[in-house]
Amino acid sequence: MLIVRRRAFARPHRSLATFANGCPAVATYSLAPDGSFVPHGIHVLEIRGGLIARIVVFLDGGLFPRFGLPTSLPGSGSGAQR
Repeated sequence: MLIVRRRAFARPHRSLATFANGCPAVATYSLAPDGSFVPHGIHVLEIRGGLIARIVVFLDGGLFPRFGLPTSLPGSGSGAQR
């Protein structure tokens, strides 16, 4: 059995639910040096039989406005977060 001991996200992230081409999707934001959260990627979920069959990821923060998503999210307080 393979056990991965590396974090998928090395920095804190936030996410917002959205839709892409009629599929559920998750927009992720990563922590910026100023403590805000900036666009990271959009993860589109393909659902079959009530289960996730495939995830397609677009790592292009420039796509966020096309989805009506904010171009940044506020941090909680000032400075970097844990």
